[in-house]
Amino acid sequence: MVRKASPEWTTPGGNSAARVTKGEWTRLTAVYNADTGQMHLYANGTLAASGHHRASDSPAPVGPLVLGRYKVNGGPDAYGGFTGGVSNLAVYPYAAAPVAPGATGPITLTAFGGKCIDNDQGGTADGNKIQLWNCNGTGPQTFEVRADGSLRVQGKCLDALNAGTTDGTLIQLVTCKGNPAQQFHPRADGSIYNPASGRCLDLNGARTDAGTQLWLWSCNNSDAQRWTVPAMATAPLPVPDPRPAA
Repeated sequence: MVRKASPEWTTPGGNSAARVTKGEWTRLTAVYNADTGQMHLYANGTLAASGHHRASDSPAPVGPLVLGRYKVNGGPDAYGGFTGGVSNLAVYPYAAAPVAPGATGPITLTAFGGKCIDNDQGGTADGNKIQLWNCNGTGPQTFEVRADGSLRVQGKCLDALNAGTTDGTLIQLVTCKGNPAQQFHPRADGSIYNPASGRCLDLNGARTDAGTQLWLWSCNNSDAQRWTVPAMATAPLPVPDPRPAA
């Protein structure tokens, strides 16, 4: 638990619903999954910010875990550390899932009500088109958000065509294989990010008419890249026991 000494605060580019307010206790949860590279920060259980780290891009951290101070450009911060109060600190040897257990439902286009990601005509053959369609609550629009980084519908996974990583790579349905082309991470700013390409799920030409196929495009926080994903909240964690150990 952390009580911030700053004014009301939200993470830039993050979820405006996740706020830290001066003088109030706030439960902060930081999660890192070394298998997927996903990083998430939650304020009172609400996703505040997210990112991605690949161990292949930089060395693993070394040394003890320290809370209450940080570095700027490799040196100590100018303010002498964290200002505020900290209580009930707990560290867990596992990563909490970014979604609540059983997180399934539609993925809707946030800025345009009634538009959902859809598996074209409910087809289950590899290569089936993933598109935008009018929301109708059917199976082809019921997605499962997995902690392994996959987005699943009707037993298969969203996939970047031919493992493409360039702007305009189309999104299709394929048998789940756990490869980088099938990694799609919902982020606090509403985007759905593919780490292998560094790009986001986007609408071809920003079109919102039914049948528009999804593709990868450089992340730009436009309305064509903002999605509402089911149950983005931390999986339950044990509550720290404030009593001293016997």
